[in-house]
Amino acid sequence: MFKRLLCCLLSLVAIGVGIGRAQAQIPTTQGTRFWVSYMRNGYHNGNSDHLYLIASAKEGCEVTVSNPHTGYSRGFSVANQGAYSLEMDTLHCYNSQKGGSAFMGLLVESTDTISIYVANEAEDSYDAANVLPIEALGVRYIVQSNKSIGEQSDHLDENRASFMVIATEDDTQVEITPTCLTYDDHEAGTPYYINLDMGECYHVINKETGAENNDHGDFSGTWVRSVNGKPIAVFNGNCITSIPGNATSGFDHVFEQAIPVDHWGKQFVVTKSKGVESQQYDCIKITASSENTIVRCDGDELCSLDAGESYSFWLTGDCCYLESNNPVAVFLYNHSHSENTVNPKGDPSMVWISPVEQNLQEVVFSTFSLGSTSLNHYVNAVCYTDNVSDLLLNNGTIPANSIKTVPGAPQFSYVSLEVRNGVNMLKCSGGLVARVYGVGVRQGYAYSVGSSARKLAMQLFVNDMPSDELPDGYSVCQGDAQIRFRTSFNYEYEHLLWDFGDGTAYDGEEEEQHTYSEVGNFEVSAVVYRKVNNVVQAFDSLQVTIHVTPSNEAPMLVEAICEGDEGIVWFDTLRNETGIYRVVKEYEEGCDSLFVFDLTVEKIPDRTERWVQSCDVFQWHNLVCSTTDDYTLPFTTFAGCEYDSVLHFTLLPTGNSSLEIETCGSFEWMGDVYEELGTHEYIKTITGDNGCETTVTLTLTLYPSPSFEEILGLSQVAVATNFWPGEYNYYLDDSTQVDLSRIEWELLDNPPGPGQWAMKPHGASCTIIAYSRGDRRLRVSTGSSMCDKEIVKTIHCSSYDVDENETIQLEVYPNPARDEVVVKGLEMEEVSVYNLMGQKVRTIVAHRASEVSVRVGDLPQALYLLEVRTPRGNKTSLLSVIK
Repeated sequence: MFKRLLCCLLSLVAIGVGIGRAQAQIPTTQGTRFWVSYMRNGYHNGNSDHLYLIASAKEGCEVTVSNPHTGYSRGFSVANQGAYSLEMDTLHCYNSQKGGSAFMGLLVESTDTISIYVANEAEDSYDAANVLPIEALGVRYIVQSNKSIGEQSDHLDENRASFMVIATEDDTQVEITPTCLTYDDHEAGTPYYINLDMGECYHVINKETGAENNDHGDFSGTWVRSVNGKPIAVFNGNCITSIPGNATSGFDHVFEQAIPVDHWGKQFVVTKSKGVESQQYDCIKITASSENTIVRCDGDELCSLDAGESYSFWLTGDCCYLESNNPVAVFLYNHSHSENTVNPKGDPSMVWISPVEQNLQEVVFSTFSLGSTSLNHYVNAVCYTDNVSDLLLNNGTIPANSIKTVPGAPQFSYVSLEVRNGVNMLKCSGGLVARVYGVGVRQGYAYSVGSSARKLAMQLFVNDMPSDELPDGYSVCQGDAQIRFRTSFNYEYEHLLWDFGDGTAYDGEEEEQHTYSEVGNFEVSAVVYRKVNNVVQAFDSLQVTIHVTPSNEAPMLVEAICEGDEGIVWFDTLRNETGIYRVVKEYEEGCDSLFVFDLTVEKIPDRTERWVQSCDVFQWHNLVCSTTDDYTLPFTTFAGCEYDSVLHFTLLPTGNSSLEIETCGSFEWMGDVYEELGTHEYIKTITGDNGCETTVTLTLTLYPSPSFEEILGLSQVAVATNFWPGEYNYYLDDSTQVDLSRIEWELLDNPPGPGQWAMKPHGASCTIIAYSRGDRRLRVSTGSSMCDKEIVKTIHCSSYDVDENETIQLEVYPNPARDEVVVKGLEMEEVSVYNLMGQKVRTIVAHRASEVSVRVGDLPQALYLLEVRTPRGNKTSLLSVIK
């Protein structure tokens, strides 16, 4: 009997999801509303920084990207099965600070279902990520990052791990428990709290940078929780890192959106990256959400982890199959390129590996282009072996020789394919998960192409209490020993096997009641059976211990106090530390009663501060800020702990400014490049973060820049600059942008007197008259000005000797020759060709012929000596070979 989903799920997206017989409404990474922002990239320098947002869609739609707090808004259209790339304005979405909050969140809204991908580009840096829609966000996250390692001389201070939180609603209270010291000095292992409004981003980086073994610079295992249950988005990664940490090159900014813990899975197929250097491996990093988590790789135990712990290893084969007893997060990090390789391929990138349980049936995605850098783009997709024949890329079938079975889990198969740059589509009726990546010279990016967003966690409730909150089990009295058990899942299943620990076991419903007739401890288990690869098998299980005692259990007392309070006296004992306290009270008749006291001692939050600049009044909670000043409001936590929040408000002026620039060639100003020569005025209006406008007038004078790079001449028609005495022309390679009246030619190293060389300038060219052997330097310049240029070329007159034997009459034609030269004379015995080094390069035995043809088309363009031997002597002539 099939069971339907027990929880009310969000609405079905436009593109279907999942392996399953019932079409449940399960959210995916595709949607219509998203929140996104951009983390700090350690390579940003303000000159070559680009932030991109790409929307891809199956159906045509209209998309709007806006920052509700700054007034920024952009709209565009996406075609059917198309994509649109929008370059973002950093003033409205880039978190440049090393810690703290800012209204840098972007709201993306679409009229139909889309996928959103973002990329963060700077000089020598590039990575991308898939973005979750609002309905796929959660309230519990565990951060993952790489260690803040790698010595980078130019950006040493940027070698830091980082993460960012975005609020989707006003008055969102967030608890953060970092695993290392933050830049704003929050200690590892100590929770702290922040308050965020809609679209407000809180950016965190670690305090300490380091090299290969820095154990204090990794945020992996950091808990981020929305205290009041309002959905939040979390992004994690590194400002700059290297993979591995001892690399001396290949540093990059890496980031990916964190996935809510409730969406983590237990089964993963990880495939290696194509296109990178053959000696570099992918790094796999696993993070656990629960204690006693066992992870197996291809059937063998790989590691044992507790909640928040991580384990990394290199993927040395083509793929591996990971399976765990508790949900885990798996990320893949691409290796840094090698500094010892010519044109090394790849660079660090970070990508979430979707569990196979989070498969979907179809997705439209787009690759990223990186300026003028040439990238190869790939997709690695995983599906069930039984359905692999239905896997389609751009509606085309996959060649059978490209499909491989996973050795450690033959029920799964995978493909690694190069895809075109632009929009692509993946389909599989049985469901698929995939990742996309691009590889170029010293560049790379990667992101998860999309997946469903099922809440995979199974829950077991005992009288409406979650079993995972009952570490010591649940106690009842023998006289009231009937207990209600209830399960909750966010996936489909075939049947549920109950074992109540007293010899009673049977297939049951989602909710069962059971009565214990005897006193004792009973181990209860609920095992879920699900169809996997068309085989019904045990998929998940939960256990809880039931303690049946002769009397009723007292209700649990739950209290919260503030740090520094006197505490609470309970059973004649002062309780002033966080913990669950138990007291067993004995009675003369019946059984003992268990009293439980759950006390939370909440740390009083630090005073919070915000800085806001505006050209108008600003509404902050119940205050209207109209003048530059510091405003303070009191806040209270759920436990009643009071703390202050301070707003530093600055009322910004508006106005005008001017700028005068003189330069050569072209000038870039505020994203535009100006190339018109002469003096011109340009006007721009700058809008600040909060809408303040300033008019800037640029008076720009551009002078032409000389475009020539070298002096051309005899070296273009002969073997070198060696030549015979005579007249020769030299000219500039390109003088289209040169004022010919400003060109100055000069023959250096030419002492005055008879017999010396002479020079005749002719604008962009000149004539050299060489009277004797020797070396001279020829100099050309554009004269003295802002855009001057100078080039010096050394020329040589060597005057090679030839034998002008007048008793031997020869005809040599054509000369210069391109393919063949003909020699006519009397009783020629041998014709030889020598280069100017004296090396013989060709010999023809003439047998006293009167005409000989010599092939020269295969010889390099140069000057050669042609020697003819006859009974009456030899004669040597000069031969020029041209191309």
